[in-house]
Order: sequence, then structure tokens, then C-alpha cells
Amino acid sequence: MKHMEHHDFNDAERSILIALSDSENGKRINEILEITGMSKPTFSRNVKRLIELGLVTKEIRANEGYPPPVYYCLTDKGRKIAKEIIKRNAINRLTLVSKLPRLSPEKRKRIEETIKMLEEL
Repeated sequence: MKHMEHHDFNDAERSILIALSDSENGKRINEILEITGMSKPTFSRNVKRLIELGLVTKEIRANEGYPPPVYYCLTDKGRKIAKEIIKRNAINRLTLVSKLPRLSPEKRKRIEETIKMLEEL
């Protein structure tokens, strides 16, 4: 399989990856739906592809009650791609801000330096 890039994903897939990026133990579907604002069918359709790509795992935790809760977790590969997506989003936003007409030259320079630093991460 070719190397996956942040632009190889649709908005829903990116949202799921970002929603899971701050959790080591995974999240349940309702948490993810609340964070992303997507419907259950949209989530199910998109998380299925992320699971097939090896970016997300689906864990049924039988020892946590009945019915057993289902958690979705990022794999190491998924965490790496989520980090890249978050970084790209930050760079894109800063690039837009740097184009504001009333921005002082000093602030523009600081923003450009921040963008450069993010690109090197």
C-alpha cells in the first residue's frame, strides 16, 4: 500500500482521526459523534474505511459491563496521520492569517516563522 497523506482522507475521516488523537484509551461512539457532530451512519461508513486501512481499531471491552462497550482507538499509524492532519490544519490557518491586510510586518514575520517551524516537525 502506498504511503498515506493527510489529503487522502475526506472531511469525516479527518474528523474521526482528530477526535481520537487526544485519547490513549480510545473513545466510545457517542463521544466521537458529540465531538465531530456527524451522524451515526456517516461515522459508521467512514470509520469502516479507517479500520480497513489499519488506522483505527474497534475494541469490544467485555469486562466493562453488559452490553459490552465498544471503543475506537488510533493505531500508531493512525496517530501519526492524525498528527499530520492537525499540523496541516494549523499551517493552513496561520497562512490565511498571515495574509490579513492590517497585519504588522513584525506579526507577519512571527507567523511565517511559526509556519516554518510547524512544517519542520
